Amino acid sequence: MLKREKPVVGLKPGLEPPALPQLHLLPILLSGAITLLGLLVLSGWLLHLRVLVEFGNGMVAMVVNTALCFTLAGIAILLPALLRRPMPDLRNMTGAALSILGALILFEHVFDRNLGIDWTLLQDWLLDGNIRPGRMAPNTAVGFILSGACLILMTRIASKAQERLFQILIFCVATIGLTGLVGYTLAPEQLFGWARSARMALHTAAAMLALAVAMWSSWHHLQRGEGTRYFGLDDRIGFMSAAILCVSTFTAGMTGFVFQQTLLEGSLRDKLQSRLDGQRRVIYTVVTQARTAAEHAGGDRELTAHAAVVAGGNASEADKTLLMAEMDDLVRARFLGAALWSVQGKLLYAAGATVPPPGAGALALPGHARQTAALVWDQEIMLDTSIALLADGKAYARLDLRQRLPILQTQLFDLRGLGETGEIVICAGRVATLVCLPSGRQKATYTIKRVNIARLPLPMSLAVDGKEGLLAMLDYKGNNVMAAYAPLSDNLGLVVKQDSIELYSVVRTQLKLVIPVLLLLLLGGALLMRMQIRPLVARLIRSERQARDKQLEMNALVGSVGEGIVTMNEQGMIESFNQAAASIFGYAPAEVIGKSMQLLMPPEMRQAHHNGMRNYLSTGKAKVIGTPNVELPGLRKDGTRFTLELTVNEIQYDSRRAFVGIVRDITERKQVEAKLIHLAQYDALTGLPNRALFMDRLAGATLRANRANRALAVLFLDLDGFKKINDTLGHHSGDELLRKFGERLSLAVRKSDTVARLAGDEFTIILEELSDPQTDTRAVADKIIGAMRHPFDLADGSVSVTTSIGIAIHAGAGANVEELLRKADDAMYRAKFSGKNRWSN
Repeated sequence: MLKREKPVVGLKPGLEPPALPQLHLLPILLSGAITLLGLLVLSGWLLHLRVLVEFGNGMVAMVVNTALCFTLAGIAILLPALLRRPMPDLRNMTGAALSILGALILFEHVFDRNLGIDWTLLQDWLLDGNIRPGRMAPNTAVGFILSGACLILMTRIASKAQERLFQILIFCVATIGLTGLVGYTLAPEQLFGWARSARMALHTAAAMLALAVAMWSSWHHLQRGEGTRYFGLDDRIGFMSAAILCVSTFTAGMTGFVFQQTLLEGSLRDKLQSRLDGQRRVIYTVVTQARTAAEHAGGDRELTAHAAVVAGGNASEADKTLLMAEMDDLVRARFLGAALWSVQGKLLYAAGATVPPPGAGALALPGHARQTAALVWDQEIMLDTSIALLADGKAYARLDLRQRLPILQTQLFDLRGLGETGEIVICAGRVATLVCLPSGRQKATYTIKRVNIARLPLPMSLAVDGKEGLLAMLDYKGNNVMAAYAPLSDNLGLVVKQDSIELYSVVRTQLKLVIPVLLLLLLGGALLMRMQIRPLVARLIRSERQARDKQLEMNALVGSVGEGIVTMNEQGMIESFNQAAASIFGYAPAEVIGKSMQLLMPPEMRQAHHNGMRNYLSTGKAKVIGTPNVELPGLRKDGTRFTLELTVNEIQYDSRRAFVGIVRDITERKQVEAKLIHLAQYDALTGLPNRALFMDRLAGATLRANRANRALAVLFLDLDGFKKINDTLGHHSGDELLRKFGERLSLAVRKSDTVARLAGDEFTIILEELSDPQTDTRAVADKIIGAMRHPFDLADGSVSVTTSIGIAIHAGAGANVEELLRKADDAMYRAKFSGKNRWSN
């Protein structure tokens, strides 16, 4: 048996629990998100913002009571976490409120009662298909009952049984959230015929799962803060393993059913759409043929001629006899009844069955030029047609015809392939109702509302309005159906539908069979896992204790070293970070362990590091690993860069590879080196390049000019009268003059040109990339001479100096650096001897 950790003695009644020792981010983030979600949804209901209550077009909305419960639960977890105090009174009151509200709503569902707590008036504006606006889903109500119990129990756990009960309740809340997520995809209202109000919203399910994690995390930190643990390590691992097994198995099983339901739904949609398209074509053909036959009958020359004579009132008995014969021929040929009416509404002659005027149950068809028609029911489906008989564009009589449509009736009454609940319906639209012909399920004409009990337009309403498509919703009977709909003509629609509970009967039957088997397997698997895990955990505890002792010893050793030591795994993640490394980079070890080594590198180095590691792991070739004292840039926590010296070596143990880096901060050393280099290459007084750096740059410029076959020029400058100023005003003013002369000289040339001080009051300039060497160089010299005409303001007064400039142009190979500089020097002296303040070449 494993040794249990002894619980710490609880607090005496009336005393507040101790404050939590530190701030914990996970419960704060989760409870904050839950509270924010609840407040957003409440705002959405108050402001009538659909996006805030549905979080997606067509999604199930989170109702007011659900948002209110999440807000209260989030606050009950957030405030204690922020204030680092358990606050049992807040959690007890919130838990009681959640449990009571959830129980009342569950009572409403079970007994189909309305207790007036659903905030219906506040939520009635959202037409989302919910037949009970504002009613929380039953599984959501159960989740809040259990969550309330968890909040109450959280600060009262005083035994192992209570701790086990708390964990079971938390697991149940998480399971409700998880099943809500899976169920949203599975669409249970289609499988079982439930109302939309019984379905948990997607964001409700996600928040329920987050609430379970937040409560568990808050309790876990509270337990650690009080030092109270009733479960041993084997119990905790066994419980978590069983929970993970249940969740993963359930998720895998439900995913399979979701996939199966998706395939079935696609097949069902194709079947209904195909049936609709076929019926639509047949109905259109039948009605068109019938109306064409009526049109031909109304255009018969013999009939219209005799009708015109009879309608005129001057017909003889022979004319009447001939008209009767024509009318009787119509009845014998096709029509069930025919009637001829005068324009005054007088019946002139009728043959066959009586053709009554269109009644309230007639479904009018679009009229043609002189024809009106309607589908009617009189023990069978018939087409009544009324044709105006014209002479010289004026009507003189009206011919009413009635004909049977047996093929159309067969199509509507033939429900093979649509199960016990399928229907094929033709309806015409009225202002607020639909008038429908009988079909296989209805034996007489009937009238229904245009909207269902959830106040959403029926598929037939959409069809008579000229729309077509396929959707799942509540029909006029209140049943969940899948319906394909399309218009037949203006204000006339066709719908082929079947109840969802019958469509998904295959999936539902399999689900009922599989779930009990799945539960038995989960129970057996959990028990078997517990039996197998206990001895493994015992060995694990011993191994961990030994490893912990070795780790403490190693940490003490590594922590005492003055150099930074960082270890990294093959994935580039930091595994250890000693105190010296923390001082170098500014991170605490806890901030970097488990994170990528790239955190310590400037952004431009990260891809190179990634590529180098990948290349080393695949080929064994490395540029840094195994090379001592490699200088690289580093990045501190505050964003500053510095230079480090790094030695990386690989170590292998078991089947794992790791890398150990020894880090030294060489910033001060590099600064000293840079300062020495600067002193060696730059003039200390003016900050300009000195003679050594000038000669080096001149050599490089000469090589570039030779390679590109371009010219360059060297200007040698000397201040006129500098010795007099130096002797008169002193060396301090002379130095200040040299500095300002160098500054003015730098401003007179391009940034790409080199300005240097050779010694004393002698300066030199390198001009490269000259398109016209003579012209460009002389222009620069004139510019410099002009710039020096302005007096120099010194601390001891204003002075004016001029300069003499010698020019040497290098136009090709042949001259070396010393010779080029000597030529410029000679030219400068020629300028001085010629009167100073000028240039010479």
